[in-house]
Amino acid sequence: EITLDVYNSRIFLAGKHTWEPITIVVRDDISNNVITAVDKQMQNQIDHHNQSAPIAGAQYKFSTVIDTLDGNNDEGSGPSLLDSWSLGGCWITSTAYNESSYATSDAMTINMTIRYDNAIHMDSTGTTAIAGQSIDSSVAGYTGATAGA
Repeated sequence: EITLDVYNSRIFLAGKHTWEPITIVVRDDISNNVITAVDKQMQNQIDHHNQSAPIAGAQYKFSTVIDTLDGNNDEGSGPSLLDSWSLGGCWITSTAYNESSYATSDAMTINMTIRYDNAIHMDSTGTTAIAGQSIDSSVAGYTGATAGA
């Protein structure tokens, strides 16, 4: 939030937006493909063995899509998509592997915190909420001015 002093009053403007990191939990499969993919990404971000890191974020950042499903698991159609988040400029800030104990039947899970640069929210058809918004008319409506004047 930015405060702008104007004559004898103040107006407030939106400042720079910051996306908060997300935490996700993934379950490894029987072939360890999930853990292997997470380990490769962590190695892309920083090479601990050689103590080196990439020069630019483009060398290690990734994109991901998080789908919200309806939970229906019909044999013919499967789950239906409710909405999606498309995240860009992602990188993993922390990982935590759960216990790998033979005494339990728990699946191997990985808790990850992911920081990202930008996100787009889409409905089940892939339409974003900002589609069709006119900046000129919304500003004109606020100030009372005529759009384009």
